[in-house]
Amino acid sequence: MSSNENERDFKKANGKNNGAALAADVLPEEGVLERISDEDSEVAEEIITALRMEVRKHFRGPLPPPEMLAEYEKIQPGLADRIVKMAEKQQDHRISLERSVVDTNNANSRIGLFFGGTIGIIGVAGSLILVALGHTVSGLSALILALASLIGVYLKGLHEKQQTVQKHKSGDTSNAEHEDVKGEDEESN
Repeated sequence: MSSNENERDFKKANGKNNGAALAADVLPEEGVLERISDEDSEVAEEIITALRMEVRKHFRGPLPPPEMLAEYEKIQPGLADRIVKMAEKQQDHRISLERSVVDTNNANSRIGLFFGGTIGIIGVAGSLILVALGHTVSGLSALILALASLIGVYLKGLHEKQQTVQKHKSGDTSNAEHEDVKGEDEESN
């Protein structure tokens, strides 16, 4: 086997995927290490190092990947279906909780609007009464204060609503799956 073939095997193991190749990808046929000559010992050492890998799979989401579900099904028939049903029940529960939270927030918002509007109207009416009674400076001061308070509360609520919308837009809800591959001499968590 030539040095170029050895380098190709090593690059296949440690190529663009940052070492995510499995041993089967590195050595497609048995006995390749025996065919490496003494002059290619560095390449052989690199290939052996590439073979000393640990592959860990992580997934995020309510369901494991299909391969893992198939393994569960092999362990106990019907187990994959139970896992899927459990995830569906959890999702239904989560949706009902979110619906409850949204309904409660809407009710609280309506109550806040009602009381805030009532207080604002009382403040404006009081200031107009003061102006009508001849207390112009006091009445205008109260009017400006009442309107400034109402505008400030409105702007604060608008800002919080925009932050909430932006937070939900930037949230990651994908079911991502990825592999971590580590060398034997790296620290394992």
